[in-house]
Amino acid sequence: MIVRSGIGLSDEIDEIHSRMSALSAREFEVLRLVATGMTNYSIGMELGISERTAREHIARIMLKLRVSSRVEIAVIATKWDLFNLVHRGQSSVSDELSPEEIERVLATHPDVADVQVLPVPDTAQAQAQVPVARVVLRQGCAQESLVRWCRERMALHQVPRRFESVREIPRSATDKPHARTDTGPLATVREEG
Repeated sequence: MIVRSGIGLSDEIDEIHSRMSALSAREFEVLRLVATGMTNYSIGMELGISERTAREHIARIMLKLRVSSRVEIAVIATKWDLFNLVHRGQSSVSDELSPEEIERVLATHPDVADVQVLPVPDTAQAQAQVPVARVVLRQGCAQESLVRWCRERMALHQVPRRFESVREIPRSATDKPHARTDTGPLATVREEG
């Protein structure tokens, strides 16, 4: 067993899982952006919140993760991401998104009737993409539930950045979702509390 600072690897993984599970959906979004090196101002612009609100989210993240710097936040986020990749039996990190894989995971959520995942340009990193999920819900469902479901089953970079609630996902005769053609925003799944 690999031991660091008197803590075994499996203990470290359990501890990281426990700390990450304490984060809200919004805090998890902020954590992802901190891990990419974004400033408080940039995080605020990306999420439509003030710089002060971004700073307050980061302070709460530091408390919940029991860390004292943005670098430590990034280290924990990376360990979480790598743990999820290894846990799922993958041996390497891929920068490429697999919308189909994300759709398969979301389709197993009990409140999701249908799902479509679209890769959209990442405003934080040139030439990168982030997933956005369009979901048809069977009943009222909070974004936190969908985020938690994804975090437990996929790598950090694959968790959709945003969930959009739609009435239906138009499909072709071969049951493939049509690409989204409208450019207007869709309603976002509500967050808990």
